[in-house]
Amino acid sequence: MAISTRFARRSRNTTLGARGTMYITGWQAAAGEFANEAAQIQQRVVDITDEAAGRIEEAQRADIPVGEGTTRNSVENTPEVRGGDYAREIGPTWFVARYLQFGTVNMPSKMDLYAASLGDMEQWQARMAEASKL
Repeated sequence: MAISTRFARRSRNTTLGARGTMYITGWQAAAGEFANEAAQIQQRVVDITDEAAGRIEEAQRADIPVGEGTTRNSVENTPEVRGGDYAREIGPTWFVARYLQFGTVNMPSKMDLYAASLGDMEQWQARMAEASKL
């Protein structure tokens, strides 16, 4: 990527003083290279997010009690675009999951899916910061 500049003086004088023209060449190619780098960063971010989401999904499945096969099998990992942002919706869809997560009057909480996901979230945030550098 080579951007070069030059300044050429014009020979005529005006009331404002000597005038010149600035020339910048190569900027279109540089802009194209930045666009390519931006696309590569976007793909790295999506790949890292997808990988972390898969690990979080597995951690959540592992945290669901053994006797709750329907809840365990309902854990989904769905990509979404929200207002231009890439997102992953991760977690069980079976209605019983909320009772296992938060408990009821007659049953204490049996799992903590948020805590099961924290280790992967910290690693994901560190990798995301590295991936987004130009």
